[in-house]
Amino acid sequence: MKPRILRRALETRVMRNGMRMLERLDSRRPSSLRVLTYHRIESEARFRDQIAHLVAHYNPVNEEAVVKAVLEGADLPPRAVLVTFDDADCDFGDIAWPILRAANVPVILFVPTAYPDQADRRFWWDELIDAVNETEKEALIIDGLRIALSSPAEKRDAIRTLKGRVQQLEPAEIPAWIHDLRENAAVGESPPRVHSWEALRQLAAEGVSIGAHTRTHPFLDRLPAAELEEEIAGSVRELTEQLGRVPRSFAYPNGRTSPAAIEAVRAAGLALAFTTERGPNDTRNARPLELRRINVGPRVGAGALQARLIQSSPRFSRTNLEPAR
Repeated sequence: MKPRILRRALETRVMRNGMRMLERLDSRRPSSLRVLTYHRIESEARFRDQIAHLVAHYNPVNEEAVVKAVLEGADLPPRAVLVTFDDADCDFGDIAWPILRAANVPVILFVPTAYPDQADRRFWWDELIDAVNETEKEALIIDGLRIALSSPAEKRDAIRTLKGRVQQLEPAEIPAWIHDLRENAAVGESPPRVHSWEALRQLAAEGVSIGAHTRTHPFLDRLPAAELEEEIAGSVRELTEQLGRVPRSFAYPNGRTSPAAIEAVRAAGLALAFTTERGPNDTRNARPLELRRINVGPRVGAGALQARLIQSSPRFSRTNLEPAR
């Protein structure tokens, strides 16, 4: 079954009722932890439905509970779920946090600290996506390859292709490559999207746990040791200076890590670190600096999230209920 068709099927009442039967059989092991990863919220209604499902059928936990479970062996409530957001996009405060706060759902927000209050800093993937979606050209020639853009489907394919190309570049090459892409596409600048420091201080005061996400969001597995220290320890230092509180958690940008990056996270004094490796965690034997997460993409509905949570249960971890993308 095609992923798009399966995603639609998962939102039907019949499928969701069937999955609720499986949820009743879910493991109640006190060491089981599932961690959700969000980036942006495209649909407020969809996100509201997802959080309502979490509150009804799972036990959302906060950062401190996870620290105690992973480092001290404390028990978690049955069906424990931790919600995390990467990149500190403005729609977290505008859309996600009001819903989470009203539902009393804790959250960790991971901040790339070189971006707040810097109007000239934008994520390369935002600039890439904007270039593809905003250009009036029907095709672009990139690195000698013709990229068709005459339909929404072709633009989706182009974004995947171009992201793959960027991930092959050396970190220092990315800004110039993105600049050339945008000039080729003949589009203007993308707006900055990261929360300001003032907004982040307000979110922290309201109960949001703020975690480190490097300074500039690089591919950590491509950096030399000196730059790893500046990116990781530097982000911890800047969060401490700006928020008056030492962060306890870290998220690896794009999930790209290495033994050297893990050691730099350890040296920075962080208690927890999160990858993008998909799956659940058993806090009895989890590596504190290599915790798994479950990505919730912008097109994932409440039914698809329900399936991912069931699929990542210790009891149903081999059940292929929904597509990886």
